[in-house]
Amino acid sequence: MGTYYLYTPATGTNTAIIKNLSSDGICLELGGIHPVKAGQRGYVDFTLDDKKRTQIKKEFLIQSVSGNKVGCKFKKDQAFEKELGFYLRPGL
Repeated sequence: MGTYYLYTPATGTNTAIIKNLSSDGICLELGGIHPVKAGQRGYVDFTLDDKKRTQIKKEFLIQSVSGNKVGCKFKKDQAFEKELGFYLRPGL
C-alpha cells in the first residue's frame, strides 16, 4: 500500500495498492472513481516491509490508465534505493 500525489494543475492525493514494481516504474491500483490521466506527473510514497521499514519516495510520469490500474514511469535522474534491490531480484 502506498500514497500517490499529483502535481498541479491536477492535484490529488490518495492511497493505492502497489501491483508491480520495477527499477523503471510502478503499477498502482487505485480505489473508486479517479480523475487520473496519462501525462500527469506526481510522486508515490510507500514503506517497504523490511526490518528498517524503509520509506521510498519516487517521482513519476503516468504512462497509461486502464480502469483503476495506472502504469507510471519513474523520473530518470533519481537515485536507485539499494533497499529496493531485494524486491527487484529475479525469481522472487
